[in-house]
Amino acid sequence: MNQLDAAIKDADSKAKLNYRISYAVYIAAFLGSLAGTLVPLLATGDGARKTGAVVALLPAIALSVMASFRFNRKSDWHSEHKAKLQEIERQMRIKPYEKVPELIDCWNYMEREMARHWPGFGELPGAPHQGPDKPRN
Repeated sequence: MNQLDAAIKDADSKAKLNYRISYAVYIAAFLGSLAGTLVPLLATGDGARKTGAVVALLPAIALSVMASFRFNRKSDWHSEHKAKLQEIERQMRIKPYEKVPELIDCWNYMEREMARHWPGFGELPGAPHQGPDKPRN
């Protein structure tokens, strides 16, 4: 039960972290887009215009980061992992002791299935798909 409880807390923590990172990247993209538009419009010197041009890169960088690291999908994966672990935990609390080995087998199976669907890193547009979340033939 301690190991299961630790796995649930770990999945919850990672789900929240990926969720927060994805929002931070979106906010950075929005602010970069806004600043990249306003700074050159309001700027009077060359330095400010160059700064605006650099800041205008933030949305492209944010898009690349989101496509590569897939924070949203990883957050969803960790949330699903947590929910499945909690289901097993509830069953362990109400099932007789003799059923624990059966539940551990269920836990092991669930972990293997979840690992098969880990989002991994993203892909370049048009590149052949070779990630772990592709159904195996």
